[in-house]
Amino acid sequence: MKRELVDDVYKRLINEDRKCLPPYLKGGLMEICIFMALYSEYKNNRKARSLSATMLLEVINATNKLPNRLFDGKIGIAWGMKYLSNNEVLEENSITTNMHKVVWSDYLYQSITMPIYLPEKEPLFSIGIYLTQLFNQEDSLQRYVIEERLLALIDECDRLLHCTIKDIYSPMDISLPMLHSILFFLKKMDKEHIYPYQTQNLIKSTENIYHQIKNKVPLDDYIYHALIKSVNNLPQNHTINFYIEFLGNLGFYSLLYSQPEIFNTALEQLNEQTPSFHYEVTQIIRKGNISIETLCGWGFGLLIHTKQEDYEEQ
Repeated sequence: MKRELVDDVYKRLINEDRKCLPPYLKGGLMEICIFMALYSEYKNNRKARSLSATMLLEVINATNKLPNRLFDGKIGIAWGMKYLSNNEVLEENSITTNMHKVVWSDYLYQSITMPIYLPEKEPLFSIGIYLTQLFNQEDSLQRYVIEERLLALIDECDRLLHCTIKDIYSPMDISLPMLHSILFFLKKMDKEHIYPYQTQNLIKSTENIYHQIKNKVPLDDYIYHALIKSVNNLPQNHTINFYIEFLGNLGFYSLLYSQPEIFNTALEQLNEQTPSFHYEVTQIIRKGNISIETLCGWGFGLLIHTKQEDYEEQ
């Protein structure tokens, strides 16, 4: 079932007109590039692999004027490149190395010029999400350089969660997307045993702040509860199109946070509560009006699902 649906996603994306697409990680060329690379690995599909390589060059050529953000900027492009290299799809070279240098240099400039790191139009703790992708446990100089940077970002999280700056910033005004991205970063640092005493205390602080957030969007609330591994209920009484977009976003975050269950659990819940859900989704993915980012999000979630099924069958 899921194998067939991911093929339908591929068929839609392979026929998309790329000429007018931005190079973004979410809703753009970089997102399709990652899907094609992962699909080519799973299906041994040469056409998808070739298209992924072509698109990556198009993305690289279009990054110079992008802001230093995740969804629509250089941080997202650099994150995607490192994700592909970590999964042995892309080889590191001077281009990727330079991209990482530019991203970090831009972050340092922004952090120096602001009393607290809150880039304009950036809903997530993107620099932390990005840097977790660069960290590995190999005993090398690069590993220790990244670890020092991660320690600095843990301190940045402390300021975001506890520091009030009159007329500029208060932790009580933090958005839920920013909060769950900080939580993801801190839990990752705790897992890697980087400053565990501090990270564990900060994780407790995220829970206190969560309860004070008044306007909780269902998508971000679902993601937050998935990260804390709490009982998670889908928003009720919505249209099929709402749930398709909802799961598309969950699929994206499953990739971004390396948490397959964010997508998997929601898909299983919807299949249980609506027996016709799979049929309706299939028809819309094949023929309906559906955005690039929703298609890719479903693709990411389904690829993770099918890989897990194959592993369990072995």
